[in-house]
Amino acid sequence: MNRVPNDYEIEKLKERIEKLEHPINVIEGQEVETGKKVNGKTEYQKRINVGDLPNNSSLVVSTGLSNVQWTRKPEGFAQSKTSQANVMPLPYIDPRDTTASISLSLISEYRIAIVATQDRSSFYGIVDVFYIKN
Repeated sequence: MNRVPNDYEIEKLKERIEKLEHPINVIEGQEVETGKKVNGKTEYQKRINVGDLPNNSSLVVSTGLSNVQWTRKPEGFAQSKTSQANVMPLPYIDPRDTTASISLSLISEYRIAIVATQDRSSFYGIVDVFYIKN
């Protein structure tokens, strides 16, 4: 027997269709609307090139943002400077060797912190942050 979708399901389908019709064009350094609302406010995304990853140390990079509230964890990737085929997600958890992992955090003063316990300087990082404006 066929079931009639409820209002919530219909609304979710409309949101999916809207996303397909209007994809987000993410440009490094510019904020864009994600198409989502969080607590009734528009959610934004900003892509940040964090430069070369650290060599057994930490890297702290400004997001260029202020007076915002983070809405979800940052997402990113590390790209090898010599091989386009060598990419790792950020944060990176190596299942065979936890000392090879790379952490990714949002810290005070609207900054990004990346910690590597091995030499990762042959990679550069791209990080997306998500937020609403206060």
